[in-house]
Amino acid sequence: MAYTISVNPEHHILEVVTWGEETPESLEQQLKDVVETSEKEKTNKVLIDVSKGEKIPSATDLYFFMSTLPRNLIYAMVFDDGKGTASDIKFSETVSKNVGIQINLFNNKTAAIKWLVERKGAST
Repeated sequence: MAYTISVNPEHHILEVVTWGEETPESLEQQLKDVVETSEKEKTNKVLIDVSKGEKIPSATDLYFFMSTLPRNLIYAMVFDDGKGTASDIKFSETVSKNVGIQINLFNNKTAAIKWLVERKGAST
């Protein structure tokens, strides 16, 4: 899957936008880049927009990946609730929360940014 990582200058959060087909390998690389960028930019707030994603890994692969997310980052994920991948995205949120990761799902970017900005201790 292709993705971009940028810093929202107004709110000092990372914005990750993905599109295309996600694979376990692309998820690993994306996570590595997010961690490096968050350390460089000194922020632990991450907005991930997967609303343009076409296909995501299997539930088993998602379970493994989500359970390995760094717990020092706070994630807001924007997704398209009308796509076939919505139930898998919701599953990933549940897995993440069950292992202590701060994450919430949103149907729009504005709400996701608002939630991230309101998180206490969200700046490193």
